[in-house]
Parts: sequence; structure tokens; C-alpha cells
Amino acid sequence: ETYEKNKMWWTLRVRILRAFGDMGSQAFPAVSLLVEALSDKDTHIQKAAIQSLLRIGPIALQSMKQAFYNGTWREKIVVLKAFAKLKKHVKPVMFAILDGLKDEDAEVRRTAAVSLKVIGLRGKAICDALKDRLRKADEQVNVQKAVVDALVSFGTDGVAVLVRLYRADTTPSKILIANGLKGAGVDIHSEHILQLLANPTAIPAPSAPKNIRVSKR
Repeated sequence: ETYEKNKMWWTLRVRILRAFGDMGSQAFPAVSLLVEALSDKDTHIQKAAIQSLLRIGPIALQSMKQAFYNGTWREKIVVLKAFAKLKKHVKPVMFAILDGLKDEDAEVRRTAAVSLKVIGLRGKAICDALKDRLRKADEQVNVQKAVVDALVSFGTDGVAVLVRLYRADTTPSKILIANGLKGAGVDIHSEHILQLLANPTAIPAPSAPKNIRVSKR
């Protein structure tokens, strides 16, 4: 009996979440509920919420963006994780995630870096924003590690940034960068890396997503 009740409740939740998507932009007031559902342990609930947010359209992303800028540090983290679930579809509001890298709260900055890794979009503005965090002498180690992991995940583009930072005399986090590169199997003294530094465009990253430009607010 308990199983049947749970199954009925689960089915009802999925149907409600999908119904919001059927409503399109008229479901705008339900965006916060859908964002909350992205954190559900059930992947079917997450998937239904993602599909509905995408079907609601750009207004959903704008609502999430406002929630990020107006929220507490905890609420910002929720929104950043939600952005990560939407992956490449967050391109119109990428600048909000980049602003998360500059937030006064370290956990928000760390979550922003992790979200960029999950989303997988890359480009000069994104690499520059991540690079700036590694130039901060007072940045926390857990944030630096998330930034290094994100850049490593970008393939050739990110590795080039990290190698340049490692070789710069003013970089405060060289040991962490070296460990990140080593963990990714990168030999910073290899001929491949030297060639990359001499001509970054000569060696494209395999299966790399198309570079994107991030517009300013």
C-alpha cells in the first residue's frame, strides 16, 4: 500500500512538472518551484523540471538570473547548480555565472567554477574569468581547485591558460596548478605544450565545443 501511494505521488509530481512546460511562458510563476525540483534525488523529477524550464523559454532563464542577483549566498548556490543542470541552454545568462566567480562568498565562487565545468561551454571571457581567480593571492584553496579542474576540463584551451599561469612569476597558486596539470596527464615541459604556447590556435582541442562570446549586462 505504501509503495502504491509513493508511486501515485511520484507520478503526480512528474505530471505537474510537465504541465508547467505545456503552459509555456504562462508558467512563469512556477519557475522557482521547477528550480527547486532540479535538486530532487529522483532523476525523472529532475528531467521533467529541466524540460519544462526549457519549454517555458527565455523568461525562465531571466527569472533565474534575477533570483541569483537578488538571493542570499545559499540561494545563489541553488541557482548556479540549476544553471549547471541546463548545460548549454544557459548561454544567454552566462555572465551571471561569471559574476558568481567574483562573489564575496567562497562557496558561491566554488559552485560557479564547478558549474562552468559541468556546462562545458568555453571561450575567452570564460577562461579569463577563471584565470583571474587563480591570480588572487587570498583565494581559498577549494575555490582554486575547482577553477583548475574547470580549466583542465576545457582541454587545450584551458591547459594553455594554466601553463601560462604556472610559468608566470606573479602566480600565487603554482603548486595547485602543477598538481592539476599532473593529474590530467599534462607534461608542462613537453614539445606539445611548447608548441601550444607559441601558437595557441595551432592545436585545437579534440571535440571542443564552439567558443562563445559572453555579452555584458
